[in-house]
Amino acid sequence: MSSSTDFDTTVDEDYWRVVSHTTFKLVQANSLVVPPVFAAILYFRKRLTLPRFLRATAVGTFVWGPPIGFFLGWGRLRNVADVGIQDRAYRLRENSSQNHVDQFASYGGAAGALAGGLLLAKYAPLLTSTAAGASFGIAAGILAHLAVVEKQEGPNKMIAEIQSSLPVKEALEEVKDTSPKS
Repeated sequence: MSSSTDFDTTVDEDYWRVVSHTTFKLVQANSLVVPPVFAAILYFRKRLTLPRFLRATAVGTFVWGPPIGFFLGWGRLRNVADVGIQDRAYRLRENSSQNHVDQFASYGGAAGALAGGLLLAKYAPLLTSTAAGASFGIAAGILAHLAVVEKQEGPNKMIAEIQSSLPVKEALEEVKDTSPKS
C-alpha cells in the first residue's frame, strides 16, 4: 500500500516554476525591446503605419517571446540537478523585488490589454490591438516598478544576512587577529 508521500511532485512544480519564469521574463524583455526596434525598422523602410506597428509589437512580444523563453528555460534546466532546480525556484519565490516587478508587469499588461482593446481596435483587429496594448502595459509596469522601488533586494539576500550575523563577524575578526602580520 502506498501513501501520498511516495510520489513527491515538488521537483516538477519547481521545474515548471522556473520554466514559466523564463517564459514570462522573455515576454517582459520583448515588451521593452520590440516596440522601439520595430518602430525604427518600419520607419527606415518607410512603411511605418499604426496597424503594422501594432501587429509587429503583438507578434514580437507574444508569438516569439513565449516559445523562445520556454526553450531557454528548458535548455538551461536540462542538465541541472533537482537540488539546483529547487534552489532556483526557492529564490524566485522568496525574492520580493522579483515578485514585485512580476506583479507590476501583470497588472500593467491587464490594463494595457483593456486599453488597447478599447482605444486601438479601430486601427487594427481586436486581437492585435489587445495584444499590442498588453505589450505596452507590461513595459509600462516594468518601468513603473523601476520608478517606485527604492531598494531592490537581490536574490542572494540570505548570504548578506549570514555575513552580517554576529557569530560570523566574530569568527572573521578572530581570523584577522590571528593572521601573521608582515
